[in-house]
Amino acid sequence: MHTVKASIIIPALNEAAYIKAVLRASTTQDFTEPYEIIVVDNGSIYGTADIARGFTNVRVISETRRGLLWAREAGRLAARGEIIVQLDADSTPPYD
Repeated sequence: MHTVKASIIIPALNEAAYIKAVLRASTTQDFTEPYEIIVVDNGSIYGTADIARGFTNVRVISETRRGLLWAREAGRLAARGEIIVQLDADSTPPYD
């Protein structure tokens, strides 16, 4: 049995301009089950990972192989949730 119902995976490569908004929206969802947020830093050089680490309930992992598919797969492998949610770093999910 999973203790985390859902894992939100956010691949990110130099998304410093957008990552705060997506993380604010992701951390304030009305989903009542336990969920985790994983940011997969795909080699950013503009502080994306540092910004994400500033959120206490966000886990940041690194994937050195560049590319969206590698980053998504690294997030999937790190996920503990029963449900996998893929979210782009420049998108903002609705509250519900």
